[in-house]
Amino acid sequence: MIRISIVIIISIIIIISYIICQKIFCGIEKRNFYKTYNQKDLAFQRKFEINTHAVSQLNH
Repeated sequence: MIRISIVIIISIIIIISYIICQKIFCGIEKRNFYKTYNQKDLAFQRKFEINTHAVSQLNH
């Protein structure tokens, strides 16, 4: 139970930081940061997939 809650808390922190980063990037001109933005997006998706996978593994 403790492990599941830790993974969920980490996921929530990642999501919140991702939303904040997205808002900052929306404020800046997207053309200049398009490549780095896409790389960060992919990195986030991978982290999120790993976390959701870990949660589903723990639930079984």
